[in-house]
Amino acid sequence: MKTEKQFNQWITHQFYEEYNKHITVQRIETTTGNGVPDLLIITPTEVFIIESKFQTTKLRAEQYAWQIKTNKVIDSMPTFVLSLCAFPKSNTMIVNVYDEDSLGEDGIQPVKTDKYTLNKDGFTKFLNTFHNAAKLV
Repeated sequence: MKTEKQFNQWITHQFYEEYNKHITVQRIETTTGNGVPDLLIITPTEVFIIESKFQTTKLRAEQYAWQIKTNKVIDSMPTFVLSLCAFPKSNTMIVNVYDEDSLGEDGIQPVKTDKYTLNKDGFTKFLNTFHNAAKLV
């Protein structure tokens, strides 16, 4: 993969495979509003709202703000607002989660960061991490 668009297509394909096509995926248009993430994915058990990044983990201020505000509101639902960041050269996918605890004297830092391989196995491990978190809610 060489672009963020291809990464989004890969993410979509991985979700469809993991859930045996029993999901809804919607690419969110950039004209929706400042900071709104790229993908809305609804599975039978969770909702994922994903900001995808390619070759970076850096978000714009509006993107941090959107994730922080949304994670505060959805605290008790199995809904995950996060950033998935692809680094094809190192075969790495980084997952960052931001909420109100991300705001500190040193700037905005994720409250959770996980690394996975950028392949089917890594994607499955990523999903399992969030499935287990949903069971705790």
